[in-house]
Amino acid sequence: MENLASVNQKIEILDRKTINVSGVEEVLSSTEKEVFVKIEKEILQILGEGMKIVKLVPEEKSLVVSGLINGVMISSRPTKKSIFGKVFK
Repeated sequence: MENLASVNQKIEILDRKTINVSGVEEVLSSTEKEVFVKIEKEILQILGEGMKIVKLVPEEKSLVVSGLINGVMISSRPTKKSIFGKVFK
């Protein structure tokens, strides 16, 4: 049986060179300039230069990314209703 308890999310940036993220559900995309990660009901965007995924442990829902970290943004995932609402306005 799957554990439905909420996983704590933690974002830790070390000297702008490494970022540790917990509560990761899925890595959506990754380039040298940005990494998009799904965390519970939000999308985490990590911006930087020379970005690479150093460690991904799905069982622990953890991720480590290295490179020069320039910024981090968290946004709610858009719902189908809001997308269609904009298109059919």
